[in-house]
Formats: sequence, structure tokens, C-alpha cells
Amino acid sequence: MSAAACGQATVPAMQRNVAAAQGDDTTAMRVVVIDDHQDAASALALLVELWGYDVRVGYDGYAALELAQGFDPHAMLLDIGLPGFSGYEAARCIRQAEARARSGPALLVAVTGYGSPEDIAQAIRSGFDHHLIKPSNPDVLERFLRNQARRLSVRNHEPAATSFAPTSIGNGQGEVAAEPSGT
Repeated sequence: MSAAACGQATVPAMQRNVAAAQGDDTTAMRVVVIDDHQDAASALALLVELWGYDVRVGYDGYAALELAQGFDPHAMLLDIGLPGFSGYEAARCIRQAEARARSGPALLVAVTGYGSPEDIAQAIRSGFDHHLIKPSNPDVLERFLRNQARRLSVRNHEPAATSFAPTSIGNGQGEVAAEPSGT
């Protein structure tokens, strides 16, 4: 998908592939889970919801863009191999939209089976903050979300004092290839 197509991407009218997880707490951090495997998406959404976050779920690249715009998430957990267009393309479009809107960036985490060094590099180039290889360690994912929630709280009152570098996590056992600075 070209950069120009990001602004023109529309969700097919026949099926939007978006489902809302139960969650009425509008004060909670908003998290989007995107995975074309519906059982995996539902399981991850349930886990994230149990951590206290307001969750929405989608199953393709179009849903990622729709939810990024309509739900205004603080964090997005995206698979890479998605129908419609890839998680790489969705991340690029989301980052371009944030730049145009001059809005604070959402935390973007690739949660994927794609784990080669080139896959990881492409994820980082596409705008992902972190890269987790399935099956991912839930403790690591929870830490990423908790740190984002903490940064959001700080950002509302004073500038954040730490900087964050992209992270890649290995084989689901939480082996860290690169760690965010200041965490």
C-alpha cells in the first residue's frame, strides 16, 4: 500500500471485521488487538481486558485503520500477516496519520510469528515500538502496556523524562534483544 493509499484506505462495506470486547470503563487505557486468527485475537483481548484495559478487536488491516481512527487507542497489538494489507502497512499508515494530526503516538507492538532479523527490522522501520514473536510472553506484554499507561499519566502533567528505543522479544520466553531505555 502506498503512502497516498493510507489516507484513502476504506473498510469494505460488506464486512468490517471489527468486534468490541466487553468494557465500559472509558477512563481505562484504550487497547486495540488485531489478529486474523479470531481465537488468538479473542484470547489476547481477554487477557488485556483482565489487566484492566478497554479493548477492541479487529481481524484485518482495514479494521486496524478503522479502530486507530475511531477508537483512538493508546496502544495497538498488531499481527503482521493480515488480510487486506499487512501489519507493516497498517503501522506506517497509523504513524502517518499521527504525524498529520500532530497527536501523541500510540504504542505499536507487533505480535507475530514473523521473527527473522529482516522481519524485525521491517517492523521497526514501519513504526512499531516493539516486536514480540508468538507465542509471546504475557509478562513482557503486560510490562509494555503498563509502561505506556504510566507515560500517558506523566504526559498529562509534565514532559516524559525517559526515551524509548524499539524492542524485539524472541521465542516467547521473554528473551530481550533490545530493551527500552529508562524502564
